[in-house]
Amino acid sequence: MTEEHAANLYDAVNSWGPDDEFFLRFATENPEARVLDLGCGTGRITTRIAAKVNSVTGRSQEHLRSMLTEAGFRVEEV
Repeated sequence: MTEEHAANLYDAVNSWGPDDEFFLRFATENPEARVLDLGCGTGRITTRIAAKVNSVTGRSQEHLRSMLTEAGFRVEEV
């Protein structure tokens, strides 16, 4: 399985749910907040948070780099 296939499969299997709504509300209570999303996967929640707060950083495992790229994030070595 390629990383791109894994990223697509991840998004297909993990649909938006009540827990995502909870974390989105929690992370965006303060528009001036700086949010760190650890284990962000393909950035499904991260991108929605980024639309509502001043600063958000998504961090995931090195082998999930293609998921971040798929989500449209600029991937950098940290």
